[in-house]
Amino acid sequence: MVDGVVNPPPATAILPYPAAVTIVLTALVTGVILFLAGKFDPTQGPLTISIMIVLGMLGTTAYCLVFTIPPDDITPSVVGALGAGFGAVVVYWLGRKA
Repeated sequence: MVDGVVNPPPATAILPYPAAVTIVLTALVTGVILFLAGKFDPTQGPLTISIMIVLGMLGTTAYCLVFTIPPDDITPSVVGALGAGFGAVVVYWLGRKA
C-alpha cells in the first residue's frame, strides 16, 4: 500500500429510490391534469388527451435525447411513436368542424 493514497468512500444517493420517486411524481402530475381537466375542459376529453400526449412527447423526447447518448434501442421507437401521437393530435384539432 502506498502512503498518502486515500480512496474516498462512494457517493451516496440523494434519494434511495429515484425510479419510485419518478413514478410517484408522474402519477401525481397525471392526477392533477385529470382533476383540472374534469373541471375546466369544455371538450370533455379530447383537449385533456391532447395535452397529455404533447407533454408526454416533450418529456420523453427530452429524456431520450439527453440521457441516451449514444442512442440505445428505445430512442427511435419512442421518438417515432410520440411523434405519431403528436401528429394525431394536430390532425384531430385541425380537422374539427367549428
